[in-house]
Amino acid sequence: MTPRGGGELERLVVISASEPVGGALSMAIDEVLLARTVVPVLRVWRWEETTLSIGCFVRLAEARATCVSPGPELPVVRRWTGGGCVRHERGHDVSYSLVIPRGSEAALMRPTESYRWIHGRLAEVLRGCGIDSGLASGVEGGAGAFRDCFRNPVPFDLVDRVSGEKISGAGQKRTRLGLLHQGNLRAAALPACFPRQLAEAFAAEVREEGLDVDLLAEARGLREKKYASADWTAKY
Repeated sequence: MTPRGGGELERLVVISASEPVGGALSMAIDEVLLARTVVPVLRVWRWEETTLSIGCFVRLAEARATCVSPGPELPVVRRWTGGGCVRHERGHDVSYSLVIPRGSEAALMRPTESYRWIHGRLAEVLRGCGIDSGLASGVEGGAGAFRDCFRNPVPFDLVDRVSGEKISGAGQKRTRLGLLHQGNLRAAALPACFPRQLAEAFAAEVREEGLDVDLLAEARGLREKKYASADWTAKY
């Protein structure tokens, strides 16, 4: 199953943050977007500070022990999506979130289908930016859900076709409201038009917007209640 138009969404809103965003606030923004939006949304942003993010069901202690030199002072944020642990480098990593509400055909795709579709489109855009990337193949690497994601590509992650290194992976969350796909990209030098180009790879009609003031206020409240709380971070 692929969305109509050979893989296109009918329309999409793209939100590109002009300033870096903190991890806890960004997780909250994505959750509120999934609850509110009736149109697919692509959000592209950079990290305010180097941060370790961990999948929803990852044990915090095991993630710290497994990931590469997280350091005692490194902030940790637990994602709402699945996957392992990722060290997001400030000034280097670019993250994006694709929010697809339940009314879209793309929200009905099986996890492997949506993962392959999204990363295939991302690879096309990156090649246009001079980054020779392709989809990873083979079986999932690593041991346990708390693996260091960028040392263990899974099928349909993105790898650099020259070096063989993983350059992008993602986690997903499905609810009755739709699909949330949160991806991370190791690519410091991307053109300013990258968010728009990525949006156009997904949708036939694209419009650019900023974050709604009321949505941002709700996300800040959710950040304090959930994503910035010690109880959520140490949930497992």
